[in-house]
Amino acid sequence: MNRFIQWDTLAPEVVAQRATLEAYYRLACQPELTETEADDMQAILDQASQDPLLSSLLDEVDHAIAHQLKLIDAGYVQDQQVKLQQAVDQVWIDLQSFDALTEGSPGSASSLRTAQTQLQAAGLYNGAIDGIYGPATQQAFQGLRSKLQAEFAQKGWSLECIGFQSQLMIDRLRSEGNHQEADQIA
Repeated sequence: MNRFIQWDTLAPEVVAQRATLEAYYRLACQPELTETEADDMQAILDQASQDPLLSSLLDEVDHAIAHQLKLIDAGYVQDQQVKLQQAVDQVWIDLQSFDALTEGSPGSASSLRTAQTQLQAAGLYNGAIDGIYGPATQQAFQGLRSKLQAEFAQKGWSLECIGFQSQLMIDRLRSEGNHQEADQIA
């Protein structure tokens, strides 16, 4: 495990867990555990259940072991990273759209100008970069959502994230009394 980690570059909280991580790594790599080793492993897992940092670090050790044993398909990981980036991009779009629709929210006009600029760069918006959520901006957001949905569907990816984010936006607008804007998105 030492060859994978540069201990001198890590935060003190992580370094404090070094002995536990090394013990876990050593035990996890054993084909079989003695009763004492099984008790030691259980003690580490019990400690991790109470310590989120340790739990996360043990997940990383498990991940390193999986790579070491060639149990992780690099192509699959890359595909998952692309899917995650697409989902993050869609959330950003929905948040930009939501900020634009939320009158009086701090930075809503500047957020909308940023979104209009991005939409214009994507060839979906030809209006003025004015920070106003007018019909052209609304149409551009709908066009972008449709474009991304088509790309997701073509790749066989789930559209639940898009629908969920849109529904959150609609629900919040309705709870704030902005029924007309919510209906336009729906």
